[in-house]
Amino acid sequence: MLKKIFITLLCAVTAFSAYANRDITVGNYDSVAKNWSWPVYSCPDYPTSIAMSNDGKIITACGGDEAGISRSIDAGKNWEQYEREYKPTEVTVSGDGKTIAAIADKSIILSIDGVKGWAIKKCSKTLSAIAISYDGKTIAAIQKGQIIISSDGGGTWSKPSNYGLSAVTVSGDGKTIAALKDKSVIISMDSGITWSTLSHKCYHTPTSISMSKDGSVIAITEKKKTYGNEGVVIISLDAGKHWNVAHECKYTPTAAAVSNNGQSIAVFEHKRVDVTHDEQIIILSTNTGEDWNTIDVDHYCSSTFAMNGVDTAIASII
Repeated sequence: MLKKIFITLLCAVTAFSAYANRDITVGNYDSVAKNWSWPVYSCPDYPTSIAMSNDGKIITACGGDEAGISRSIDAGKNWEQYEREYKPTEVTVSGDGKTIAAIADKSIILSIDGVKGWAIKKCSKTLSAIAISYDGKTIAAIQKGQIIISSDGGGTWSKPSNYGLSAVTVSGDGKTIAALKDKSVIISMDSGITWSTLSHKCYHTPTSISMSKDGSVIAITEKKKTYGNEGVVIISLDAGKHWNVAHECKYTPTAAAVSNNGQSIAVFEHKRVDVTHDEQIIILSTNTGEDWNTIDVDHYCSSTFAMNGVDTAIASII
Protein backbone atom coordinates (compact mmCIF):
# COMPACT_ATOMS: atom_id res chain seq x y z
CA MET A 1 0.00 0.00 0.00
CA LEU A 2 1.36 3.36 -1.03
CA LYS A 3 1.49 5.76 1.87
CA LYS A 4 2.37 9.42 1.54
CA ILE A 5 2.78 11.56 4.63
CA PHE A 6 2.48 15.32 5.05
CA ILE A 7 2.92 17.18 8.32
CA THR A 8 1.74 20.69 9.04
CA LEU A 9 1.55 22.79 12.18
CA LEU A 10 -1.85 23.73 13.52
CA CYS A 11 -2.64 27.01 15.22
CA ALA A 12 -4.03 25.41 18.38
CA VAL A 13 -2.55 26.26 21.77
CA THR A 14 -3.14 24.19 24.89
CA ALA A 15 -1.20 23.31 28.04
CA PHE A 16 1.89 21.06 27.95
CA SER A 17 3.97 20.75 31.09
CA ALA A 18 5.09 24.27 32.09
CA TYR A 19 4.92 25.58 28.52
CA ALA A 20 2.34 26.16 25.82
CA ASN A 21 2.15 23.70 22.99
CA ARG A 22 1.10 23.56 19.38
CA ASP A 23 -0.64 20.73 17.61
CA ILE A 24 0.53 19.05 14.42
CA THR A 25 -1.44 17.05 11.91
CA VAL A 26 0.08 14.14 9.99
CA GLY A 27 -1.66 13.50 6.69
CA ASN A 28 -1.70 9.87 5.50
CA TYR A 29 -2.82 8.83 2.02
CA ASP A 30 -4.47 5.44 1.58
CA SER A 31 -3.99 4.37 -2.04
CA VAL A 32 -6.67 1.66 -1.72
CA ALA A 33 -9.38 3.91 -0.27
CA LYS A 34 -7.95 6.85 -2.25
CA ASN A 35 -8.43 9.34 0.57
CA TRP A 36 -6.47 11.31 3.14
CA SER A 37 -6.72 11.16 6.92
CA TRP A 38 -5.39 13.94 9.18
CA PRO A 39 -4.89 12.84 12.81
CA VAL A 40 -3.82 15.57 15.24
CA TYR A 41 -1.01 15.25 17.80
CA SER A 42 0.29 17.62 20.45
CA CYS A 43 3.82 18.96 19.98
CA PRO A 44 5.79 20.58 22.86
CA ASP A 45 6.15 24.37 22.99
CA TYR A 46 5.16 26.44 19.98
CA PRO A 47 7.38 25.25 17.08
CA THR A 48 7.73 27.19 13.86
CA SER A 49 9.97 24.76 11.96
CA ILE A 50 9.44 21.06 11.27
CA ALA A 51 11.16 18.23 9.36
CA MET A 52 10.89 14.47 8.99
CA SER A 53 12.98 11.40 8.13
CA ASN A 54 12.67 9.29 5.01
CA ASP A 55 10.41 6.67 6.62
CA GLY A 56 8.18 9.32 8.20
CA LYS A 57 8.64 7.98 11.74
CA ILE A 58 11.08 10.60 13.02
CA ILE A 59 9.81 14.18 13.13
CA THR A 60 11.82 17.09 14.51
CA ALA A 61 10.50 20.52 15.44
CA CYS A 62 11.83 23.75 16.92
CA GLY A 63 10.96 27.41 17.43
CA GLY A 64 9.05 29.53 19.92
CA ASP A 65 10.17 31.71 22.83
CA GLU A 66 10.87 28.82 25.21
CA ALA A 67 11.44 26.04 22.67
CA GLY A 68 14.47 23.91 22.09
CA ILE A 69 14.46 20.96 19.72
CA SER A 70 11.66 18.41 19.97
CA ARG A 71 11.77 14.92 18.46
CA SER A 72 9.16 12.26 17.86
CA ILE A 73 10.13 8.71 16.86
CA ASP A 74 6.56 7.52 16.27
CA ALA A 75 5.34 9.95 13.59
CA GLY A 76 4.21 12.66 16.00
CA LYS A 77 2.35 10.69 18.66
CA ASN A 78 4.88 11.28 21.46
CA TRP A 79 7.69 13.82 21.89
CA GLU A 80 10.94 14.42 23.76
CA GLN A 81 12.65 17.82 24.17
CA TYR A 82 16.32 18.80 23.89
CA GLU A 83 18.61 21.84 23.79
CA ARG A 84 16.38 24.61 25.18
CA GLU A 85 19.32 26.90 25.84
CA TYR A 86 19.95 27.99 22.25
CA LYS A 87 16.35 28.52 21.05
CA PRO A 88 16.80 27.28 17.45
CA THR A 89 14.64 28.76 14.71
CA GLU A 90 15.03 26.16 11.94
CA VAL A 91 15.62 22.42 12.08
CA THR A 92 16.23 19.59 9.63
CA VAL A 93 16.85 15.86 9.94
CA SER A 94 18.78 13.44 7.73
CA GLY A 95 16.83 10.95 5.64
CA ASP A 96 17.98 8.07 7.84
CA GLY A 97 16.79 9.97 10.92
CA LYS A 98 20.11 9.71 12.76
CA THR A 99 21.36 13.31 12.40
CA ILE A 100 19.51 16.42 13.54
CA ALA A 101 20.79 19.85 12.52
CA ALA A 102 19.35 23.20 13.62
CA ILE A 103 20.31 26.87 13.50
CA ALA A 104 19.95 29.42 16.29
CA ASP A 105 21.18 32.94 15.62
CA LYS A 106 24.95 32.38 15.17
CA SER A 107 25.06 28.73 16.23
CA ILE A 108 24.62 25.40 14.47
CA ILE A 109 23.30 22.67 16.77
CA LEU A 110 24.05 19.06 15.79
CA SER A 111 23.26 15.59 17.06
CA ILE A 112 24.83 12.80 15.03
CA ASP A 113 23.85 9.85 17.19
CA GLY A 114 20.10 10.04 17.64
CA VAL A 115 20.09 12.79 20.35
CA LYS A 116 22.50 10.91 22.65
CA GLY A 117 24.94 13.83 22.37
CA TRP A 118 24.98 17.36 20.97
CA ALA A 119 27.65 19.54 19.39
CA ILE A 120 27.56 23.32 18.90
CA LYS A 121 29.34 25.18 16.13
CA LYS A 122 29.69 28.91 16.74
CA CYS A 123 29.54 31.09 13.62
CA SER A 124 30.60 34.69 13.17
CA LYS A 125 27.39 35.75 11.42
CA THR A 126 23.66 35.09 11.68
CA LEU A 127 22.39 31.86 10.10
CA SER A 128 19.23 31.74 8.01
CA ALA A 129 18.93 28.30 6.36
CA ILE A 130 20.22 24.74 6.69
CA ALA A 131 20.04 21.53 4.63
CA ILE A 132 21.38 17.99 5.06
CA SER A 133 22.11 14.87 3.00
CA TYR A 134 20.42 11.50 3.49
CA ASP A 135 23.20 10.07 5.65
CA GLY A 136 23.87 13.32 7.52
CA LYS A 137 27.46 13.59 6.32
CA THR A 138 26.96 16.69 4.16
CA ILE A 139 25.45 19.74 5.85
CA ALA A 140 25.07 23.15 4.20
CA ALA A 141 24.07 26.35 5.98
CA ILE A 142 23.56 29.96 4.90
CA GLN A 143 25.17 32.60 7.11
CA LYS A 144 24.59 36.22 6.17
CA GLY A 145 24.04 35.28 2.51
CA GLN A 146 27.12 33.04 2.25
CA ILE A 147 27.31 29.24 2.34
CA ILE A 148 29.34 27.07 4.69
CA ILE A 149 29.57 23.30 4.17
CA SER A 150 30.61 20.30 6.22
CA SER A 151 31.33 16.97 4.50
CA ASP A 152 32.01 15.02 7.69
CA GLY A 153 28.81 15.44 9.66
CA GLY A 154 29.76 18.77 11.22
CA GLY A 155 33.32 17.91 12.27
CA THR A 156 34.93 20.50 9.99
CA TRP A 157 33.49 23.33 7.92
CA SER A 158 34.48 25.18 4.76
CA LYS A 159 35.18 28.89 4.66
CA PRO A 160 32.14 31.04 3.70
CA SER A 161 31.72 31.38 -0.07
CA ASN A 162 29.40 33.09 -2.56
CA TYR A 163 27.14 36.06 -1.73
CA GLY A 164 23.44 36.89 -1.79
CA LEU A 165 22.21 33.36 -1.02
CA SER A 166 18.76 32.85 0.51
CA ALA A 167 17.97 29.11 0.39
CA VAL A 168 19.85 25.84 -0.06
CA THR A 169 19.14 22.19 -0.84
CA VAL A 170 21.38 19.10 -0.74
CA SER A 171 21.03 15.86 -2.69
CA GLY A 172 20.73 12.56 -0.84
CA ASP A 173 24.33 11.57 -1.53
CA GLY A 174 25.61 15.02 -0.58
CA LYS A 175 27.44 15.57 -3.86
CA THR A 176 25.01 18.07 -5.39
CA ILE A 177 24.24 21.33 -3.59
CA ALA A 178 22.03 24.03 -5.09
CA ALA A 179 21.21 27.46 -3.70
CA LEU A 180 19.12 30.48 -4.63
CA LYS A 181 21.27 33.53 -5.31
CA ASP A 182 19.25 36.69 -5.77
CA LYS A 183 17.21 35.74 -8.87
CA SER A 184 19.49 32.99 -10.12
CA VAL A 185 20.45 29.46 -9.08
CA ILE A 186 23.97 28.25 -8.38
CA ILE A 187 24.98 24.59 -8.20
CA SER A 188 27.92 22.48 -7.10
CA MET A 189 28.37 18.89 -8.26
CA ASP A 190 31.33 18.20 -5.95
CA SER A 191 29.98 18.97 -2.47
CA GLY A 192 30.70 22.70 -2.69
CA ILE A 193 34.27 22.71 -4.02
CA THR A 194 33.35 24.38 -7.31
CA TRP A 195 30.22 26.30 -8.33
CA SER A 196 28.45 27.33 -11.53
CA THR A 197 25.38 29.44 -12.31
CA LEU A 198 22.48 27.56 -13.87
CA SER A 199 20.71 28.75 -17.01
CA HIS A 200 17.42 29.53 -15.23
CA LYS A 201 16.93 33.18 -14.37
CA CYS A 202 14.12 33.78 -11.90
CA TYR A 203 11.72 36.36 -13.34
CA HIS A 204 9.88 36.61 -10.04
CA THR A 205 10.88 36.39 -6.38
CA PRO A 206 12.19 32.87 -5.59
CA THR A 207 10.80 31.44 -2.35
CA SER A 208 12.19 27.88 -2.12
CA ILE A 209 14.31 25.20 -3.78
CA SER A 210 14.32 21.41 -3.43
CA MET A 211 15.87 18.46 -5.30
CA SER A 212 15.65 14.69 -5.72
CA LYS A 213 18.02 12.25 -4.05
CA ASP A 214 20.40 12.12 -7.04
CA GLY A 215 20.15 15.86 -7.74
CA SER A 216 18.69 15.45 -11.23
CA VAL A 217 15.23 16.89 -10.49
CA ILE A 218 15.20 20.42 -9.08
CA ALA A 219 12.07 22.40 -8.21
CA ILE A 220 11.92 26.15 -7.53
CA THR A 221 8.92 28.17 -6.37
CA GLU A 222 8.60 31.82 -7.35
CA LYS A 223 6.22 34.51 -6.14
CA LYS A 224 4.79 36.93 -8.70
CA LYS A 225 4.99 40.44 -7.30
CA THR A 226 3.05 42.01 -10.13
CA TYR A 227 0.08 39.65 -10.04
CA GLY A 228 -1.08 39.67 -6.45
CA ASN A 229 -0.75 36.33 -4.69
CA GLU A 230 0.06 34.11 -7.67
CA GLY A 231 3.29 32.31 -8.44
CA VAL A 232 4.90 29.52 -10.45
CA VAL A 233 6.67 26.20 -9.95
CA ILE A 234 9.77 25.83 -12.15
CA ILE A 235 11.27 22.35 -12.67
CA SER A 236 14.46 20.97 -14.20
CA LEU A 237 14.78 17.26 -15.00
CA ASP A 238 18.48 17.31 -15.90
CA ALA A 239 20.25 18.89 -12.91
CA GLY A 240 19.53 22.44 -14.03
CA LYS A 241 20.49 22.36 -17.70
CA HIS A 242 16.94 22.96 -18.93
CA TRP A 243 13.86 24.37 -17.17
CA ASN A 244 10.12 24.59 -17.68
CA VAL A 245 7.16 26.17 -15.92
CA ALA A 246 5.45 23.13 -14.43
CA HIS A 247 2.54 24.89 -12.72
CA GLU A 248 0.88 28.30 -12.48
CA CYS A 249 -0.10 28.64 -8.83
CA LYS A 250 -3.39 30.10 -7.66
CA TYR A 251 -1.79 31.38 -4.43
CA THR A 252 1.77 32.27 -3.44
CA PRO A 253 3.96 29.14 -3.51
CA THR A 254 6.15 29.30 -0.41
CA ALA A 255 7.85 25.89 -0.38
CA ALA A 256 8.40 22.75 -2.44
CA ALA A 257 9.47 19.20 -1.61
CA VAL A 258 10.83 16.74 -4.17
CA SER A 259 10.73 12.97 -3.57
CA ASN A 260 13.73 10.64 -3.68
CA ASN A 261 13.15 9.57 -7.27
CA GLY A 262 11.89 12.98 -8.40
CA GLN A 263 8.47 11.70 -9.41
CA SER A 264 6.52 13.35 -6.58
CA ILE A 265 6.59 17.10 -5.96
CA ALA A 266 4.53 18.84 -3.28
CA VAL A 267 4.04 22.61 -3.04
CA PHE A 268 2.48 24.69 -0.28
CA GLU A 269 0.49 27.73 -1.47
CA HIS A 270 -0.50 30.56 0.85
CA LYS A 271 -2.79 33.58 0.42
CA ARG A 272 -3.30 36.47 2.82
CA VAL A 273 -6.93 37.44 2.34
CA ASP A 274 -6.93 40.12 5.04
CA VAL A 275 -5.32 40.76 8.42
CA THR A 276 -7.53 38.16 10.09
CA HIS A 277 -7.89 35.50 7.40
CA ASP A 278 -5.42 33.38 5.42
CA GLU A 279 -6.06 30.61 2.92
CA GLN A 280 -3.68 27.79 2.04
CA ILE A 281 -3.57 24.62 -0.03
CA ILE A 282 -1.14 21.80 -0.72
CA ILE A 283 -0.76 20.73 -4.34
CA LEU A 284 0.85 17.45 -5.38
CA SER A 285 2.23 16.05 -8.62
CA THR A 286 3.15 12.37 -8.86
CA ASN A 287 4.48 12.51 -12.42
CA THR A 288 7.29 15.08 -12.18
CA GLY A 289 5.10 18.13 -12.58
CA GLU A 290 2.95 17.12 -15.54
CA ASP A 291 -0.31 16.97 -13.58
CA TRP A 292 -1.26 18.50 -10.23
CA ASN A 293 -3.93 17.73 -7.64
CA THR A 294 -5.06 19.75 -4.63
CA ILE A 295 -4.79 18.04 -1.24
CA ASP A 296 -7.59 19.04 1.12
CA VAL A 297 -6.31 19.45 4.68
CA ASP A 298 -8.95 19.02 7.39
CA HIS A 299 -7.52 21.78 9.58
CA TYR A 300 -6.41 25.40 9.34
CA CYS A 301 -2.63 25.26 9.01
CA SER A 302 0.16 27.71 9.59
CA SER A 303 2.96 28.30 7.12
CA THR A 304 5.19 25.38 8.11
CA PHE A 305 5.15 22.17 6.13
CA ALA A 306 7.13 18.96 5.52
CA MET A 307 6.58 15.94 3.29
CA ASN A 308 7.62 12.32 3.23
CA GLY A 309 6.52 8.89 1.97
CA VAL A 310 7.63 5.92 -0.11
CA ASP A 311 9.50 8.12 -2.59
CA THR A 312 9.73 11.34 -0.58
CA ALA A 313 12.59 12.27 1.69
CA ILE A 314 13.00 16.03 1.70
CA ALA A 315 11.19 17.99 4.41
CA SER A 316 10.19 21.40 3.13
CA ILE A 317 10.16 24.31 5.52
CA ILE A 318 7.77 27.10 4.68
